Amino acid sequence: MALTSAEIGCVEAVLQHFEHALKDKPNLEGIYDPSWRAGVRNRLLRADCGQHVRYPVAMKPEIFDMCYPDGFAGELRQRLEEGAEVLLPRLTVPDRNHLIERLRGQGCWSAQEELLLARGFAAGFGADAVVAPSAPSATPRPEFSVHVMDTVIPVEAKGLFDSDEVRRLNEEVMQQGGGGWVSFNPQIGDAGRLRAAIAKKLIEGESPTVLVLTQYTPLPSPGDSVPLIRDMALSPDRFDISQAKHPLALGFMYYPFMLCAWFNNGVLTRLGLDEGVRERLRCAVRESFWPRADGVFFDERMDDAQFNAMMARMLER
Repeated sequence: MALTSAEIGCVEAVLQHFEHALKDKPNLEGIYDPSWRAGVRNRLLRADCGQHVRYPVAMKPEIFDMCYPDGFAGELRQRLEEGAEVLLPRLTVPDRNHLIERLRGQGCWSAQEELLLARGFAAGFGADAVVAPSAPSATPRPEFSVHVMDTVIPVEAKGLFDSDEVRRLNEEVMQQGGGGWVSFNPQIGDAGRLRAAIAKKLIEGESPTVLVLTQYTPLPSPGDSVPLIRDMALSPDRFDISQAKHPLALGFMYYPFMLCAWFNNGVLTRLGLDEGVRERLRCAVRESFWPRADGVFFDERMDDAQFNAMMARMLER
């Protein structure tokens, strides 16, 4: 079997759309260079049917643009270009090559988070405040650090994707011609995976960190995720996270919307960071991503009544 003329036309349209999106973006044009694009085109056109065409993650915003806010794909490309301008020159050659490899492959989502955060922190504190990791790549280390006055703050990104079981089941459904929406099954989505992912990142990483977790899988629902992350940010002891590993802040994005950034007041006090610095850090995290149009956003300044009201507002949609 081979692709039909209509399917080939569809593939060529996506490739052309993607190539157009790279215009006037020299950093992204270098990452997704003509040789890489030609290899992708050859692979896609060798698929035996349209259902087996698997586009690189880097092309997904163009394919699913209608699922995102108006203009999302174009704005994403511009933000990634600006983030690459900040981060790529600061990386060693091996680290830069590894980041490019991830941006081209299945690690694209998490690599994009790093560029978006680099852009956000550079906008808030200046590009010179963003410092690439110096530890060996084989050891746990932050995506980058940001110099704030006399304090060096590690910035971490973590993505939560479908579990291995969900991926396997989705692939089976797609092979049978279905849409592959197994990940919406509430019997598979589990808040425990989210809790474990955050705890592992905090315990193994540098501290006190700003950790932004992005959830790409539909479950757990934000109604479960947001209260959990609030508790982990404000009361990390309850999750067997030692004081030395308490986070400075936990941010949460339910892709593509930024929902919260909670700062731990104890860590802020220990570091001697005042309210002005805290709000600059919060702005750097928040502005790295996309706000909800209805203004839903959570932070540690909310009391329980305000938090519950915001939860109801978030879930009413």
